Amino acid sequence: MEFVQQVAAQIPWGHNIVLLTKLKDQSARLAYAAATVELGWSRKVLVMQIEARTIERQGKAVTNFDRTLPSPQSDRARETLKDPYKLDFLGLEADAREREIEQALVDHVADFLIEIKAGKFKLNHVGQLGFYATAVDAKVTHADNRTDRALAG
Repeated sequence: MEFVQQVAAQIPWGHNIVLLTKLKDQSARLAYAAATVELGWSRKVLVMQIEARTIERQGKAVTNFDRTLPSPQSDRARETLKDPYKLDFLGLEADAREREIEQALVDHVADFLIEIKAGKFKLNHVGQLGFYATAVDAKVTHADNRTDRALAG
């Protein structure tokens, strides 16, 4: 039998402060602490995950993934059951139509593209810029294709 520290003792003190100040429910605190240990979340990522209610949004379906799949695959399979879209930042009503969601996302692209980085350059900044450029390129290409089809039809 292996003895290990409680999950709260396995994360930095600053993470524990975040858990205590942002979450009232003890089981939620433990779940986020366990996810922090398992996934190596920084304090900033932990805050973001709490604000996005990641743990609460995870799929509640009863599955046999843990019994039938090895660890990395069972975790990924379970992740597919959680609500993948968190679009609260768009300020739309729950019954918004696809076109409204698409337009709101396009309107917010500029906000994402002008995100200012404070501090020294980090390699992941290149990845973020690449992601933004790909997203805009896909949107522009998609829009051009619709225009071309409309003109041809």
